[in-house]
Amino acid sequence: MKHKQFFATLAVGTLFGASALLAMRGHDLDLLYLKYLQVRESEQQLKEDKQKLEDELSHAQKYKNRRLRKLNIVVKEAPDEFAKVAVQREVKRQLNSMLDKELTLLENDPELFNKLLDGRTIEVSGQSLTLQVKAVVIGETTSIFIHAVKDVKASKHHEEPPTTLP
Repeated sequence: MKHKQFFATLAVGTLFGASALLAMRGHDLDLLYLKYLQVRESEQQLKEDKQKLEDELSHAQKYKNRRLRKLNIVVKEAPDEFAKVAVQREVKRQLNSMLDKELTLLENDPELFNKLLDGRTIEVSGQSLTLQVKAVVIGETTSIFIHAVKDVKASKHHEEPPTTLP
């Protein structure tokens, strides 16, 4: 009987020990699975962050490489067609140094063309024309819309005879 009691006690002890060991390993397994889920979530977040940074970098590089490639001068109003062509040519010549500059320069100071051109007087075919900048569209191809009107001061000097003093 002692043998049966010994084997029964051994079996109960083995079962109790195995269940305790299983409970401890199950707890460790649960902790390991929780750690695995945290790492996967962290990996997913890092992938999203990486993608955002790559997008920002490509946008920044594209934005950085944007340059003024072409000037489109549109003379909307001028005394005649020859004056329009002459004004267009002269304004392009004066602004030629702006080509291949970064667009951020122009975007940060959109009034730059107004400062450079508005009110400037150009001599064309013996008449003085004053430039008025009406609109500027900034981009890789920048369009500047200009009116060239006869300079009233200069034309008065040409029309009025000089006064003679007695």
